[in-house]
Amino acid sequence: MKTSDLPEKITVPFAQNAGLAYRRDIPLQSSDAGAASFMLGFPALTFQPTGAGGTPPDGRDMNGILFALSSIARAWCAGTTMTFDASFAHDVGGYPLGAVLRSTTDPTILLISQQDGNMTNPATDPDGTYWRRIGNDEALQHTLGALSDRLDSRLSRLDGASANLLFASLYQDGSMPAPPAWATRLHVVALGAGGGGANCQAWGEFSNTNSSGGGGGAGAYAEGIFSISPADTLSVRVGRGAPQNSLAAIPYCSSTKLPS
Repeated sequence: MKTSDLPEKITVPFAQNAGLAYRRDIPLQSSDAGAASFMLGFPALTFQPTGAGGTPPDGRDMNGILFALSSIARAWCAGTTMTFDASFAHDVGGYPLGAVLRSTTDPTILLISQQDGNMTNPATDPDGTYWRRIGNDEALQHTLGALSDRLDSRLSRLDGASANLLFASLYQDGSMPAPPAWATRLHVVALGAGGGGANCQAWGEFSNTNSSGGGGGAGAYAEGIFSISPADTLSVRVGRGAPQNSLAAIPYCSSTKLPS
């Protein structure tokens, strides 16, 4: 089928201007043995010859049937989408999987059924278990908010080791960010700066000789796990390594001539 094959849209229901004398509403069931209904259609009496006591189909019923069907067809032609109807859901056994409805509170939001036999009112389904919302920014924010709440719930159950991984960073100085609400322990790893290396100037017979001094010592290492709370203020103070040739980093050294 091609777009060019689409039929003309219905702009008015069939027999719209017919008066009540020429069109009657079709009930679900009828007590009139000669009147049409949605349960029976045209009743058996209308199929019998008039000579045998039958009744011809009523033109008002025909107009009523076509009016009802074309009214729905016109609504679909206009691109409308129905809203949730509890009575209708009960009568048809619930909305099927993939059914699309329009929100009763915001017509720019569409609701997609996520299961067969869905009889849940979307207004009572804020978590989107039965109906998935698509539409404007509000719907998007609702979805993101729900995801954020679920993530927070899961993070709150993480143990300290896993939680620390999510809060790990390298700091050199100053204040750390406030701990997240779910954090109860902080894993701290401290790496001390190494000592500066040194040169050694000899004297005497070797006064014109430069000898290398010892290398600086390795920095200290420490780690630990500390209990914290979200209200704690955490700060980092980091020492500085000694610069090359600093007096504090040059050990005393001497050199003598060994006997030959």
